[in-house]
Amino acid sequence: MSRPSPVYNATVVRPWRLLDRDLFRQELMSSQLCNSESWLRYDVDSFTHLYDTELEAVLDRRVPKRSVTCRRRPSEPWFDQECREAKRRVRRLERISLRTSRVATVPVATAAAAVWTAERRAYYCSGSVSLSGEQKSTPSAQRHDGYGSQLIH
Repeated sequence: MSRPSPVYNATVVRPWRLLDRDLFRQELMSSQLCNSESWLRYDVDSFTHLYDTELEAVLDRRVPKRSVTCRRRPSEPWFDQECREAKRRVRRLERISLRTSRVATVPVATAAAAVWTAERRAYYCSGSVSLSGEQKSTPSAQRHDGYGSQLIH
């Protein structure tokens, strides 16, 4: 079985972690947006345009955009929506834990690992797919859990 060609996605991002909030606030306060004397000159559409352009200009000075190219990696066939949601919950709690130094991820990570293991086993134990992802030709083929060990029923 041959590997598919890698797929690359180019996106434009801002390094938000480098944003100095105090300098950003200071620069925003000195912009046209915070000059109440000039507000009377604008209607809703032009004020919206001013908001967009001023905010974009301040952000471009403080945290300029940069282009990033990422290689897309296909998910395993057994990694379904339930697994994605479990992974999202674990990542969210990991971020909270890093900010607050609270360890709340262990029970959620354990539950997520159980979901992933169950999905992987269900996929490979169905008997129709081999570890390499190819269709099995005989229904009596060995069943595996995805890590090379045999499952005993």
